[in-house]
Amino acid sequence: MRRALAVTAWGPERLDIWAVHPINKGALQKTWQPSQWEPRELEWHGRPARSQFAYLLTVVSWGRGRLDLFGVGRRRLDPPETQHQLLHKAWVGGPDWWPHPEWNALGGTFWTAPAVTSWGQNRLDIFARAGGGHIKHKAWYGGKEWDPPGEEWRLLFGRTIGEPAAVSWGPGRLDVFALGHLGQMQHKWWSRTNGWGPSQTRWDDWGGRFLSSPAAVSWGPGRLDVFVVGENRRMLHRAYVNGVWWPSELPSGDADWEDIGGSFSSAPSVASWAPDRLDIFAVGTSGQMLHKAWAGGPHWYKSQYEWHELGGEFSSAPSAVSWGRDRLDIFGLDPQNHVLHKAWDGRNWHPNELSWERIGGPMLNANEAALAEAPAQA
Repeated sequence: MRRALAVTAWGPERLDIWAVHPINKGALQKTWQPSQWEPRELEWHGRPARSQFAYLLTVVSWGRGRLDLFGVGRRRLDPPETQHQLLHKAWVGGPDWWPHPEWNALGGTFWTAPAVTSWGQNRLDIFARAGGGHIKHKAWYGGKEWDPPGEEWRLLFGRTIGEPAAVSWGPGRLDVFALGHLGQMQHKWWSRTNGWGPSQTRWDDWGGRFLSSPAAVSWGPGRLDVFVVGENRRMLHRAYVNGVWWPSELPSGDADWEDIGGSFSSAPSVASWAPDRLDIFAVGTSGQMLHKAWAGGPHWYKSQYEWHELGGEFSSAPSAVSWGRDRLDIFGLDPQNHVLHKAWDGRNWHPNELSWERIGGPMLNANEAALAEAPAQA
């Protein structure tokens, strides 16, 4: 089960949530600013228009008042053969998006939503799965042109399935994770000093067999945490701490993973609101949302293998985000593809521990769309 909603926070008490209309395939937006939804109740803004999207959108912010929105689809007047190119639009405050009213076409032919990360102001790195499962890359440095320019992309190979995950733990550092065609975990990294590792065309093969796309997060320099659902549907975790992966390797040479329990039918989503803090969410095989937290020290909450039940019934993986200390917002689709929301304010869950707020829908559910080349995954 995959995610269906894109969400980001560019400042305290600000959320931007994006979905795709199930019929006209246009982009829909809802914002939280401060203390109320805009538009209110169940309504969503149908903007920016003039494009149709095949999958869910991806949104990222590299600074206050800045949003970059990406989606695989085609512009209204483009020929049908361009329906899987990557489109982009940016917002820097004010009423209009750039370009206006159309979208910027970045080319390519892609089969999942892209993974996008930023390691500083005016820097974006995009990773998307193309034909044959190969990952392609494009970067923005804040000038007038993308790298590679126009509709060209940098080929990173890979033979992957599902959606890649990309994260940065500091300026000049990128880490990318994706499942290989046999369901094994693959990892590639880039540093400003040494370029691509192991190389531009090779990936570090961690072995194993997994049922979901990975989720990755960084809460500080030199720190990464990766989560994925294993073959037995339990959640697995691996951490990078100052140059060393933990757990290390098995005698076979495959990567070892920490088992943190549960039984899951969706990919995980992870958020961090402070150093030494992680909150992981995923849909259990019972259909409800499950949560686990780590706040430093040797122990997980509730325990190594137990998970906190948050209720609900879901047809998509969650999308989790934090806009400040002690704040979490979690979104997902119910069985009718309506958008559900729950928030944590440092003391309590809202609307309560087991209930969810409905804020609109129905929306396009990527789990019901025809995802070419993608095998069944959590």
